[in-house]
Amino acid sequence: MKATLNIEADNQDKLQLLIRVAEEMGIAVNASPFVDEVTVLSEAALADDWLSPEDARWDEVYAHLKK
Repeated sequence: MKATLNIEADNQDKLQLLIRVAEEMGIAVNASPFVDEVTVLSEAALADDWLSPEDARWDEVYAHLKK
């Protein structure tokens, strides 16, 4: 199962502690900078173009990088 959590924290130390706990539990953490709501909405809208049949050939080209 894959899930995305958006976590906001006022205290960087607490955020780092949360990341360490998740990693201890075997959860892969991809800590990225703040993403605003417009970016999140745009990603879903642009995914239609990014995941088009014409672009499927690039999945094959870059498949070796996913290993």
